[in-house]
Amino acid sequence: MKYKKEIADRYAQRNLGNTDQIAFDCVAGLSFMRNNKILDIGTGSGRSARFLKQLDNDVIGLDISEEMIKKAREEDPKGQYFLIQEGNTFPFENQTFDVIFSSWMILELNSKEKIEGVFRECRRVLRPGGYFLFITNTPGFYQHNWVSIDINHPENTPPLQSGQNVKATLLPEKVVVHDYFWTDRDYLGCLQNTNFKHLETFLPKGQPRDPVQWKDELHFSPYAIYLSVRDS
Repeated sequence: MKYKKEIADRYAQRNLGNTDQIAFDCVAGLSFMRNNKILDIGTGSGRSARFLKQLDNDVIGLDISEEMIKKAREEDPKGQYFLIQEGNTFPFENQTFDVIFSSWMILELNSKEKIEGVFRECRRVLRPGGYFLFITNTPGFYQHNWVSIDINHPENTPPLQSGQNVKATLLPEKVVVHDYFWTDRDYLGCLQNTNFKHLETFLPKGQPRDPVQWKDELHFSPYAIYLSVRDS
């Protein structure tokens, strides 16, 4: 999704000390998410790329939004950030990366055909044995009360159907995001159709010991983290 400069600036203010921390803490606990060459697709203003760099990875960020890439470069002048046109192939050789990572980008795609197109490019630039990890929202995400996301929008009235428009407001930045609802079956089907071997789906929750006053995060997982491998 392409964004105006104002939205890119507000996105850049969003740190990891909110509901998103649950997903990033889970990712940080995976051994292969350290000391590897990682492509971060849908890097946005570079928050996820900077997070990955803190784990001692060599990271390249990729996004279709010119304003987001400008902001990422501003926040991280020494980083590697590339602009790509929507639907184009990635500007990298085959089998370039050890890991492909994506946080909340896949659910911005409005058809399973587009999802599979991105997955095929991910597989092309991923080395055999490399991991593909992406974060998305759980189906229950749109029905609960979260610390840093407001999902109280008419678009989210159940029952939700695959490919349906959904909406959330990121707090406290008050950034409104428009996404698409996809089920676990949809994601797994797209992975299978693009010859990825799905290994595990993580459904992390907030913990009472966390330094955050969680709401429904303690009882329900807001995010699903899909882990797959290119096995040939």
